[in-house]
This record gives sequence, C-alpha cells and structure tokens, in this order.
Amino acid sequence: MTWSTFYGGNYFDVEPCFDIDNNGNMCIVFTTTSTDIPVFSSLTGSYTQSFSGAVDIGFTLFNQSGQKIMHSYLGGTSDDFVEDLISTGKSSLQAVEALRNAGCEVLGMVAIFTYGFDVAKQNFAKQNVPLYTLASYDDLITQATEQNLISPHQHRTLLEWRKDPGNWKK
Repeated sequence: MTWSTFYGGNYFDVEPCFDIDNNGNMCIVFTTTSTDIPVFSSLTGSYTQSFSGAVDIGFTLFNQSGQKIMHSYLGGTSDDFVEDLISTGKSSLQAVEALRNAGCEVLGMVAIFTYGFDVAKQNFAKQNVPLYTLASYDDLITQATEQNLISPHQHRTLLEWRKDPGNWKK
C-alpha cells in the first residue's frame, strides 16, 4: 500500500464506487448524510461547510501520492441518491419511494452503470425520476470491441442478449 486516507464527515458516509484512472488518480463517488465535509461546489463556485439535503452525493479525486486534486458534490435543497447498477430499476426506485415517503425531494438518480434495458427506462419515466449514468452496457461492449477483447460477432450477440435477457436462447 502506497497511501491510505479517510475522507468523511460527522455522520454517515458510504463509498459505493472507486476507480483508478489511466493517470493513476483515484476517483471516489459516495453518498453522505454528513453536514461538515468542506467541499468546493462546482454548482456554486465556492466552498461550503455543510450539505443542504438529507442525502448528498460527493466526488473526490486523489493523485497517486494521496493528495486531493478536486472534490465536489451534488447537493442543495433536495436529496441526491447514487446507485451502483441499474438493471430494471426496481430496487433503485424503491429507495426513491422510501426517501420521498420520508419527506425528501428526490429530483433524480445518478448511477455508475446501466444495462439500458427498456423496462428500466419505462420504470424511471413512470416515477418521474431522471436517471444519469457514468457508463452503460453499450459503452462497455463498444470499448471491448474497440480494444479487440471481443469479436464483432460477440458484440452482436451481446446486443441481442440485452434485448430480452430473460428469454435469450430459449
């Protein structure tokens, strides 16, 4: 281990995703209910000492030496929610419903990955929840094809699977 750190606040912080980029920088995307993480908000252009919602999303980037390069968050007067994977959207939308039932105003959801299933698009639209994702199944198989990890035939097969995975090859 070259370095380690704890970056959190006074309450509940969850790091659902971290990754190392091509330059060796570590990116962490997390959900927090802490109210005391000093961050620079790209939305307001200034530092803030408190998050405004009950649930906020943070983003931190560290270089190879462990120095914080940047930090920002999606926060404000509403509550933010980050999910790791969207398949049908059922469990994610149950969490949104629970937050709304608790009095939170959820304006949308950020997810790390989506399969892009039509049923998920329909479910999010039906619940009036905009979905923003960092990567998709299409991105994944396109990159795999471009890097010659899979053949064009395998690419087509994977696209066929996504159309109806429950009935694929039956």
